[in-house]
Amino acid sequence: MLGFVPQPNLRRVSSQSLWLVHPTMTSAAWHLRSASGEQRIAMTDRGPYPCQTWAKVTAQYVTADLPVGLGDLRYFIEAEDRRGNVSRGALERIFLA
Repeated sequence: MLGFVPQPNLRRVSSQSLWLVHPTMTSAAWHLRSASGEQRIAMTDRGPYPCQTWAKVTAQYVTADLPVGLGDLRYFIEAEDRRGNVSRGALERIFLA
């Protein structure tokens, strides 16, 4: 299960993106589709998201360095859990300046 924040149809994104994923996920990646093709960018797991409320389970803090200057493109995020189940987010649209 991926944790997404609702997005407008087109938004500018900085060169580093932050996402929260369920703690059972073993990998997560961006899939970027532009006029020049598709590329996959793996996310780096930064450990449990900092929590100061003593929750039993918190999300994993993952980041990805996105390429600069790709312009208008479509993307989706894919994650896999410990049992091999794959979860994919909806196809969205962003602008990388």
